[in-house]
Amino acid sequence: MCTGNAFFGCQRTGGVDGGIVNPVKSARIRTAETFCAGPNIHVQIRAQLPVGDWLWPAIWMMPVDAQYGDWPASGEIDIMESRGNKVYGPGPDGQRGVDGVGNTLHWGPAFEGNNYDLTDRKMWIRDMVGTTDEDFGEGYHVWNLVWTEDGLTTYIDSPENTLLDLDFTEMSFWERGMYDENGVVWDNPWAGRGNAAPFDRDFYLIMNVAVGGTNGIFPG
Repeated sequence: MCTGNAFFGCQRTGGVDGGIVNPVKSARIRTAETFCAGPNIHVQIRAQLPVGDWLWPAIWMMPVDAQYGDWPASGEIDIMESRGNKVYGPGPDGQRGVDGVGNTLHWGPAFEGNNYDLTDRKMWIRDMVGTTDEDFGEGYHVWNLVWTEDGLTTYIDSPENTLLDLDFTEMSFWERGMYDENGVVWDNPWAGRGNAAPFDRDFYLIMNVAVGGTNGIFPG
């Protein structure tokens, strides 16, 4: 058993007293000290997703300086998230396994005000153009983020396989989240900034494979 059930993970230690650590590994590459970028960039990552029960691969970006405050006020860009399971049961989103991916922006004035569901998209490989793979573990694909001052678009391999296509010029994220209308008094962390805030600052890149989790990535 793990030493804790917190949503952000737990720690398990083996030893001579008989404690056994299962042969699983997780890894992360982050570019916080070496590379960061903001609007007017095209990120391309060619990757083949891992296959295995309870693996949680992700390609994502986090703000360098968190100018607008603690998460999620300064934003988070999830270019790709998936599950390593070959078979995963039905559920509210079809419970994608390695045959599907998700792409999400996290943003809001506070943890309770995270409106990621308004900027969350999913795609199953069966619906893609230009591939005969049965899942994302069979071959390499190119994960794209096109980020400008006016909008943000993500797609797989080609624009025909677009997930998120967000126009910043339509409204601010404060307006998008309707924070003045939900009956809760929030402070606007992006007041005085343009419509793109919080996605108008430099972010760094993270690529990782986690194992398991109790934050809802593997719902029952």
